Amino acid sequence: MKKLIGKTWAKVCAYFLLAVCVATVLAEGTVAVLAWEWGFYGRTNAREMIESGFGQIALEQGDRLLSLVLAGDSDRADRIARESNAEFSIQTRAGDTLWQSAGYEGLSASAWQYGGVSRYDSGTQSAVHRYDSTLETRQMTADDYTIHIRVDPALDWQDDYYWRYHIAAGVWSFRYAICWMAVLSVLAGVTCFVFLLCSAGHRAGKEGITPGYFTWLPFDLVTVAAWAAMLTAANLLWEHIGLLYSDGVWTVLCGAGIIALAVAFTLWCASLALRVKLGSLWKSTLIFRVLYLLGLLLTGIVALLRRIPLVWKTALAASAFAFLADMIIFAFRRDAEMLLFCWTAEKLVIVALVLYIALALRKLQKGGMALAAGDLEYKTDTRHMWGEFKRHGENLNSIAQGMQAAVNRQLKSERMKAELITNVSHDIKTPLTSIINYVALLKETRDAGKQREYIEVLDRQSRRLKKLTDDLVEVSKASTGNTEVHAARGSVPELLRQALGEYEDRLAAAGLETVLSLPEGECAAMFDGTLTWRAVDNLLSNACKYGQSGTRFYIDVAPMEKQILISFKNVSRNRLNIPAEELMERFVRGDSARGGEGSGLGLDIARALTEAQGGSFSIAVDGDLFKAQMALPAA
Repeated sequence: MKKLIGKTWAKVCAYFLLAVCVATVLAEGTVAVLAWEWGFYGRTNAREMIESGFGQIALEQGDRLLSLVLAGDSDRADRIARESNAEFSIQTRAGDTLWQSAGYEGLSASAWQYGGVSRYDSGTQSAVHRYDSTLETRQMTADDYTIHIRVDPALDWQDDYYWRYHIAAGVWSFRYAICWMAVLSVLAGVTCFVFLLCSAGHRAGKEGITPGYFTWLPFDLVTVAAWAAMLTAANLLWEHIGLLYSDGVWTVLCGAGIIALAVAFTLWCASLALRVKLGSLWKSTLIFRVLYLLGLLLTGIVALLRRIPLVWKTALAASAFAFLADMIIFAFRRDAEMLLFCWTAEKLVIVALVLYIALALRKLQKGGMALAAGDLEYKTDTRHMWGEFKRHGENLNSIAQGMQAAVNRQLKSERMKAELITNVSHDIKTPLTSIINYVALLKETRDAGKQREYIEVLDRQSRRLKKLTDDLVEVSKASTGNTEVHAARGSVPELLRQALGEYEDRLAAAGLETVLSLPEGECAAMFDGTLTWRAVDNLLSNACKYGQSGTRFYIDVAPMEKQILISFKNVSRNRLNIPAEELMERFVRGDSARGGEGSGLGLDIARALTEAQGGSFSIAVDGDLFKAQMALPAA
């Protein structure tokens, strides 16, 4: 089913099979109805079926022959009898033979025999009021005649008896099978119908739902036109349903019309299913388009009114109100009571508007006074305001929120400055104090071994102090935009391989297994080699300092459309209970005790250097998993 659902030939075959199923159901239904009308489902043998059908034809033909004989056209009556499988005998009320066909006496007793009583109407010159022959006790009049009919079982002539016999025999043979065949045809038609609904919008070689050729037409207009055409055709068929049994051409046309109606209904349902799948059923209607245009027009009018200054807007509203009041007064100028009522209503409206404006201005006044007094928590109630009053009240509330946000930012900035001074003082004081102490010790000792030990400590602490100073200078330059960037096309995988080569020993000493994932083919970016190397160096250094020994250190490179993403992932040795945003701040380190040699500027430097090259830098913390991601512009 999934392979066929997008095939055009499968849809065409489904429509063809649907038409065949409808035609089959019509034929089988017609046969079933005939069998029901002829009483085949209550009969147990074919003779009852034949006698019932022939009796109706015989009596109708007898009425016609009686009319011809009484009208003096016996020759025509003889000719009709000769070209028929039935023979007739017409007798008067007294039992005398009025007319008899030539072969009536020659038919044996094995022939089918029928009889009845008919009354002749001289005004219309036709036989009417047929009575069944079993009503022998009925009082007959001079206009009543007895008709006896014998039908030859040989059926040599192809007349109504002949065709009725063969049609009825076929219907009799298949009277029960035709019902099951009709059920199977209905199931097959329903299957084709469901398949066509499911395949609506699917095309071979295309993913998802594809609009049809006529999807642009408004669905409500399509629905009105389709249902109008279908209902008109159905009404026409219903009005001429009586011709189905008498006109073969009309029967064929009716069948073709019903098939066309079924196919048209299926097409409409498929269009409905397609628009539902596209989610555009409501948007594809003409009503929606008209409402959408009206909405745009109303929005434009509202936007235009908003652009009008408040003074002009007030003048327009007052002029419109005055014009409306004058029109009402002019309309009821001869009706004193109505004029008084309108005048009173106008004054009440004016008073209500003035009171509303006064109340709104009072709320705005209280909001302004609260802001002036420094109460930033006060909120102006704008629930019952509208127009300019509501907007002004919202502006007052926005001012309070903006001032509160500015105060919070200022407090945070002051706190960060204090923490920055504390952290810088701490990180500078530690190596500086060590240098001062060891210089004093060096002055006091004359032991050459001790002197060399003190000199090594002084060298290490002075280099630590120098690195901290260099980091401060570098992060200051990057933050203020004073870093010189010389971007050039370079290979990202080559840069990472070189960095890992230099850090191979340190990573091994830290117990980290490096997993480098590189894309196939060339992966080039525009970057400054020195700055990018410094950023990568800081990230690798952080992994060596804070990574959990015995874990893997993942480095992934993913080329995107406009960027090259480089991600670094490792498991932290210490518990990361610091949010990612705070971890990015200066002088914040993974070890909150600040016992390591790092300055806490590594991540901030990496971010500043990456952003200086037109890239982006972010970190994420998930439990003990630390992830940093660099994005460099693709070459």
